[in-house]
Amino acid sequence: MKTGYLVLILACLVSCSPTLPTYDVKFSGNTIQVPTTGFDNSSFNVVHDPNAAFDILLIKKSPLAYEAYYLKCTFDQKALDPTPEQIVCPVCASIYDFDGTVKKAPAETGLAKFQTELNADQTLVTINIEALGL
Repeated sequence: MKTGYLVLILACLVSCSPTLPTYDVKFSGNTIQVPTTGFDNSSFNVVHDPNAAFDILLIKKSPLAYEAYYLKCTFDQKALDPTPEQIVCPVCASIYDFDGTVKKAPAETGLAKFQTELNADQTLVTINIEALGL
């Protein structure tokens, strides 16, 4: 019974949390390119394809370093909800940190991480999504 209440409370917190900036794109080929201008007001950018099962969270760690994580719960394979504070599974209540590690079970495995590369003029971040097979 306690787990049900916790999931309900987490779902409410997630739905009440501010929305992170979103970059809409069509996933095709092995890479996605995201303009760095999307990080002018936030260190986060949700990369979204309406036809894809899961989004990607792109995080600006420093002016020259970006990390990308697949927003798929490693416990129940459901879509995750990123907030400015953490990444939450609204189904099983697992919580992940912004380095992809599990902060709260039931998930035991961290998030899938994609290789990223900043181009020479620092205007585009390339995310290598080859592992997804899209």
